[in-house]
Amino acid sequence: MFKIYKQYKNGGEILIHPNVKKSDSDYKALRTIANNFAKRGKSVMLIPNTHFKSPTYTEIFGSLIGTVYERKCPDMKVDDFFYEYESYLSPFKYGKYPI
Repeated sequence: MFKIYKQYKNGGEILIHPNVKKSDSDYKALRTIANNFAKRGKSVMLIPNTHFKSPTYTEIFGSLIGTVYERKCPDMKVDDFFYEYESYLSPFKYGKYPI
């Protein structure tokens, strides 16, 4: 299911699911973060947005079912831990922003 994007001699690797949208605004940042983890010997999987009723969700996020994180869709998995990447736009200003 996941395809090997990059491997390091220390055992670190980056795996990317074929359904990950490379056109997403955060894809480049996620790949950079994954590369930093992989250089340190970690196994990193970049995960696509998946609906919680999908069989793919159960395959990838099965360990989240029954927890408070059920129905969540993190961006990556590093070894056995899921991570969600949140970016921001600067400069920050005090006040309310439209959604």
